Amino acid sequence: MTIISFEDVTFSYQAGQSLQFPDVNIQKGNTTLVLGQSGVGKTTCLHLMAGLMKPKSGSIVINGSSIAQMTQSELDAFRGKNVGVIFQQNHFIGALNVLENIEMSQYLSGGKKDSVFCKELLKRLDISDKWNKKTTALSQGERQRVAIARSLAARPPIILADEPTSALDDTNTTEVFKLLKDQADFLGSTLVIVTHDNRLKDLVPHHINLNKS
Repeated sequence: MTIISFEDVTFSYQAGQSLQFPDVNIQKGNTTLVLGQSGVGKTTCLHLMAGLMKPKSGSIVINGSSIAQMTQSELDAFRGKNVGVIFQQNHFIGALNVLENIEMSQYLSGGKKDSVFCKELLKRLDISDKWNKKTTALSQGERQRVAIARSLAARPPIILADEPTSALDDTNTTEVFKLLKDQADFLGSTLVIVTHDNRLKDLVPHHINLNKS
């Protein structure tokens, strides 16, 4: 079953640069890399998949719903229920502790708060003792694990990760990928990793290559 589909998708920036994306068909449950060098539109591709940007033209179907023509409020509601995003910058709410930041994604998805499940995620990510800490008190690696937990808290069918290993050495690259893959498998979610990190190519069989138009 196809869970993410692009057909004839183009995007234009305000500065005038245009991007043409290849047609995409990502199957449910697969882990897929979106690869390419800087400037080819990898992060834009992720934002289009998440409904954070709208294409200039073309069809985008996510989990059975055509999202290109949705209003912003419809996109926000759709994303909350269907897509968990791990951004390059974590954007935590400083006034909230770790557990509250994770629960916030459940609130934004329109679902019920499930503290037990959130703590289970923290346990699976080996940071269960940090649930009542402020995110500013965590190491970079711990914050990344909290970001993973937050993306999973609403049990989304799709998880998108933007350059999760770009600043890591080889050992930590493998560890972070395994964390992402294990948690996606735990939920039965489809995982898409947007990256220029060629070290991941040997770990993931499914690739989408973006090139400059």
